[in-house]
Amino acid sequence: MVNKTLGVDTLTDAERDTIDLQDDTTLVEMWQAYRDSANHSRLGYEYVEYVLQARMTVDGASVLPSTTHDVKVNRSYDTDANVLGELRELIDPAILAEAYTPEHQEKVPEKWNMTKVNAFKRYGDAVVEIIERSRLWSPPRISIKKKR
Repeated sequence: MVNKTLGVDTLTDAERDTIDLQDDTTLVEMWQAYRDSANHSRLGYEYVEYVLQARMTVDGASVLPSTTHDVKVNRSYDTDANVLGELRELIDPAILAEAYTPEHQEKVPEKWNMTKVNAFKRYGDAVVEIIERSRLWSPPRISIKKKR
């Protein structure tokens, strides 16, 4: 299914079309077959991961139902400290101190404890909006693991 051209794995358009037409269960099986193959194609299983992740993103799914594998899309994020700084205008400084450490003289940057910041959401929609706006999402990553 994979052509080797000058030592580089490539998938033909027909092979991509074949993968694109499969249902999710078959794609998970194809992914495992690519991984188990003695001369497995990294490009093959990466393309299957790409197709599964794209479908899950379109469907808004974070988990794919499978009896044989755990298939998840993980998303992580950092936060924008400048945006979170707006919380200083809305939350009492004594309460804010639980979650915020200002910049130190030794040039240690300010820090926000997001576990505690997320608890501030109960203070209203304006706080929720700031917290949500501060999130800097990384691209989603798919995780496929064989169930034991």
